Amino acid sequence: HYLCTEGSDFKVLGCTSLIPEGQWFGGNADGIHVRSNKLGPWVEGCLFEGVGDDAVALYSKAIFVIKQDSPTQLRLRKKFFNLAPGDRLALFNPREGVLLADDQEVADVERVPAGTDGYPEEHYRVTLVKPLAVTLETSSADPLENDQAFSRSRVNSDFAIRNNTFSCIRRFGTVVRADGGMIEGNVYDRISDIPVVFRNEPDLWYNGLNGSRIRIKGNTVRDSGFSQSSEGHGQIELIMYKMGRVPAEGRGHRDIRIEGNTISDWQDIAIRVENAEEVAIVDNTICAQGERFTHLGPHYGILVDNSANVDIRGNVFTDPRELDAEIEVTDDTSAVSVQD
Repeated sequence: HYLCTEGSDFKVLGCTSLIPEGQWFGGNADGIHVRSNKLGPWVEGCLFEGVGDDAVALYSKAIFVIKQDSPTQLRLRKKFFNLAPGDRLALFNPREGVLLADDQEVADVERVPAGTDGYPEEHYRVTLVKPLAVTLETSSADPLENDQAFSRSRVNSDFAIRNNTFSCIRRFGTVVRADGGMIEGNVYDRISDIPVVFRNEPDLWYNGLNGSRIRIKGNTVRDSGFSQSSEGHGQIELIMYKMGRVPAEGRGHRDIRIEGNTISDWQDIAIRVENAEEVAIVDNTICAQGERFTHLGPHYGILVDNSANVDIRGNVFTDPRELDAEIEVTDDTSAVSVQD
């Protein structure tokens, strides 16, 4: 399908990818796969059906921290390294799922040949403008267990996914890790897993990191979330993970607005917000034609967990099925405003 890594201003406009006649499957892997773009992508007016993995995937890769030489100097692994002087980076603790530092400016980058200073592999020495206030964990023999760096200059900024139709998708409809953007006016129809999800993946893929300054507006989601892997999840979902594939302790997502979406014939949870701050869930319609859920539940229209400063108002529930609660807010959530 469509792929762009380490690029910018990538556009997929008016494209169609259908299930070929006489086949039951449209194609393997992702429909649109974008890693570490500076700007975008812009995806509009497209039709994708029968995709064998995510319809749209936006993400960055973790850069493993080999050692912290000082508060201003780090040694980073070569694989997926994409930093330059003037770039900004974040540091993430995958063991607890917590951001340790954000928006750190890079002053200098030096390539260090293999065998230098006792290090067997080629790597990069990165000098920061300002000293870190934390001491990073770098002692584990498994690099996945050590702290990780992510570029904040290549975060698929100001992307747009507008007025597309995604139908009969095997995994996620749209999975996002980005800063700034919109998911607007799309149709998500028969998505096997989560139609719209913001999540990191510290195990295995080490994809990340979080979502910020993003609007999810005016989308139609229907007949989705029916696979076993979707159980317990939302149709629109914000969540962060730590190692072990369990919810993180931190609140990495921020400034997200979920507005005016219609979610029908859903399973488990219509809108799930976890590990987030400064979220608005406004004027959404949660409804169903059917009389019962396929999954056992519990079933919530809106679930908010481990989050802060969440505004919930104007949402309409016209689902005839029995819900455990239209709106469920857990005890470890603070500053939540709920209005009819």
